[in-house]
Amino acid sequence: MALWEQEKKEAKASKTSADSFLNDPNSVKILSHMPANVYKINFKKGDIVTIDDVLIILEAMKMEIPIKIKDKKAGEGAKYEILETIINEGDIVNPGDLLTVLKRLD
Repeated sequence: MALWEQEKKEAKASKTSADSFLNDPNSVKILSHMPANVYKINFKKGDIVTIDDVLIILEAMKMEIPIKIKDKKAGEGAKYEILETIINEGDIVNPGDLLTVLKRLD
Protein backbone atom coordinates (compact mmCIF):
# COMPACT_ATOMS: atom_id res chain seq x y z
CA MET A 1 0.00 0.00 0.00
CA ALA A 2 2.86 2.38 0.80
CA LEU A 3 4.37 1.84 -2.66
CA TRP A 4 1.06 2.77 -4.28
CA GLU A 5 0.89 6.01 -2.23
CA GLN A 6 4.47 6.87 -3.19
CA GLU A 7 3.79 6.29 -6.90
CA LYS A 8 0.63 8.40 -6.66
CA LYS A 9 2.61 11.25 -5.07
CA GLU A 10 5.34 11.03 -7.76
CA ALA A 11 2.74 11.05 -10.56
CA LYS A 12 1.12 14.17 -9.12
CA ALA A 13 4.51 15.91 -8.81
CA SER A 14 5.43 15.10 -12.43
CA LYS A 15 2.07 16.42 -13.67
CA THR A 16 2.60 19.64 -11.72
CA SER A 17 6.04 20.17 -13.25
CA ALA A 18 4.68 19.42 -16.74
CA ASP A 19 1.88 21.95 -16.30
CA SER A 20 4.42 24.65 -15.49
CA PHE A 21 6.16 24.45 -18.86
CA LEU A 22 3.08 23.51 -20.94
CA ASN A 23 1.29 26.67 -19.76
CA ASP A 24 4.30 28.96 -20.19
CA PRO A 25 3.53 31.59 -22.88
CA ASN A 26 7.01 31.01 -24.36
CA SER A 27 6.50 27.26 -24.74
CA VAL A 28 6.02 25.80 -28.20
CA LYS A 29 4.42 22.39 -28.62
CA ILE A 30 5.49 20.27 -31.58
CA LEU A 31 2.70 17.93 -32.69
CA SER A 32 2.50 15.09 -35.15
CA HIS A 33 0.40 15.92 -38.20
CA MET A 34 -0.03 12.35 -39.46
CA PRO A 35 0.11 8.72 -38.33
CA ALA A 36 3.73 7.59 -38.49
CA ASN A 37 6.65 5.87 -36.79
CA VAL A 38 9.27 7.95 -35.00
CA TYR A 39 12.35 7.19 -37.09
CA LYS A 40 14.96 9.55 -35.56
CA ILE A 41 15.16 12.17 -32.82
CA ASN A 42 17.96 14.62 -33.59
CA PHE A 43 18.12 16.51 -30.27
CA LYS A 44 17.80 15.82 -26.55
CA LYS A 45 16.45 17.68 -23.54
CA GLY A 46 18.40 20.88 -22.87
CA ASP A 47 19.73 21.32 -26.41
CA ILE A 48 19.42 24.72 -28.10
CA VAL A 49 17.88 24.60 -31.60
CA THR A 50 16.89 27.08 -34.28
CA ILE A 51 13.79 27.35 -36.41
CA ASP A 52 15.66 25.78 -39.35
CA ASP A 53 16.71 22.59 -37.52
CA VAL A 54 15.00 19.26 -38.19
CA LEU A 55 13.99 18.10 -34.71
CA ILE A 56 12.42 14.73 -35.48
CA ILE A 57 12.09 12.51 -38.53
CA LEU A 58 8.88 10.55 -38.85
CA GLU A 59 8.50 7.61 -41.24
CA ALA A 60 5.26 6.73 -42.99
CA MET A 61 4.76 4.63 -46.12
CA LYS A 62 8.55 4.39 -46.57
CA MET A 63 8.85 8.18 -46.69
CA GLU A 64 10.80 10.28 -44.22
CA ILE A 65 8.93 13.35 -42.95
CA PRO A 66 11.10 16.04 -41.30
CA ILE A 67 9.52 17.87 -38.36
CA LYS A 68 10.68 21.45 -37.87
CA ILE A 69 9.56 24.25 -35.58
CA LYS A 70 6.54 26.19 -36.80
CA ASP A 71 6.18 29.29 -34.64
CA LYS A 72 4.25 32.34 -35.83
CA LYS A 73 5.71 34.48 -33.03
CA ALA A 74 9.32 33.73 -34.00
CA GLY A 75 11.62 36.17 -35.64
CA GLU A 76 14.52 35.47 -37.98
CA GLY A 77 17.09 33.21 -36.33
CA ALA A 78 14.92 32.47 -33.28
CA LYS A 79 16.41 30.01 -30.80
CA TYR A 80 14.67 27.46 -28.61
CA GLU A 81 15.57 25.17 -25.74
CA ILE A 82 14.17 21.64 -25.75
CA LEU A 83 12.30 21.26 -22.46
CA GLU A 84 11.01 17.73 -22.90
CA THR A 85 10.84 15.07 -25.60
CA ILE A 86 7.69 13.01 -25.08
CA ILE A 87 8.32 10.27 -27.63
CA ASN A 88 11.11 7.76 -28.25
CA GLU A 89 12.57 6.39 -31.47
CA GLY A 90 10.39 3.52 -32.68
CA ASP A 91 7.16 4.89 -31.18
CA ILE A 92 3.99 5.09 -33.26
CA VAL A 93 2.30 8.50 -33.26
CA ASN A 94 -1.06 9.75 -34.50
CA PRO A 95 -2.21 13.18 -35.71
CA GLY A 96 -2.22 15.64 -32.83
CA ASP A 97 0.13 13.63 -30.58
CA LEU A 98 2.61 15.77 -28.65
CA LEU A 99 6.18 15.04 -29.76
CA THR A 100 8.27 17.60 -27.90
CA VAL A 101 7.98 20.86 -25.98
CA LEU A 102 10.30 23.80 -26.58
CA LYS A 103 10.86 27.15 -24.88
CA ARG A 104 11.36 30.22 -27.03
CA LEU A 105 14.49 32.06 -25.93
CA ASP A 106 14.45 35.86 -26.20
